Amino acid sequence: MAEMVTKSPLFKGQGPFDQLHKTLAVLGTPSASFLCKLTSEYAVKFIKDIPHREPVELRTLVKPPPRHDVTEGIVACGICDEGLDLLRRMVDMDPTTRITVEEALRHTYLAQVSDVTDEPNSTLFTGACHNDAEEDVTVWKKLIQNEMDTFKPHDLL
Repeated sequence: MAEMVTKSPLFKGQGPFDQLHKTLAVLGTPSASFLCKLTSEYAVKFIKDIPHREPVELRTLVKPPPRHDVTEGIVACGICDEGLDLLRRMVDMDPTTRITVEEALRHTYLAQVSDVTDEPNSTLFTGACHNDAEEDVTVWKKLIQNEMDTFKPHDLL
């Protein structure tokens, strides 16, 4: 959403650690209650080692690049308060408190373009999930090929 307004990434990191630094520079240092939810001791230590940061007001970051309009000259409209509220809720680092897709579609910012009676809902994926990051590339290729072979797009409708 922010990228559509600014035409540039909100968190433009050059790798996972730089990405996290850029994210924390905007969202601020996560709360102790959020850190308790992390399962990686390494991630917790990494975040705790970063100097404390206060969150940045998103309004200062979400400014569109100026555009030239023949009749109005230079135009730079920002994002309204409802849009900023939705953006804040979308970039919440905690997935347990982050806005869901269904909630976002009902948000006042999207009221004019969203029809909740016509939005498709998907069921929660409960199929087998292979999360072993240590697998050989050949195994991953086979797993991906199997997913593609068994995919049935009509099941999504």
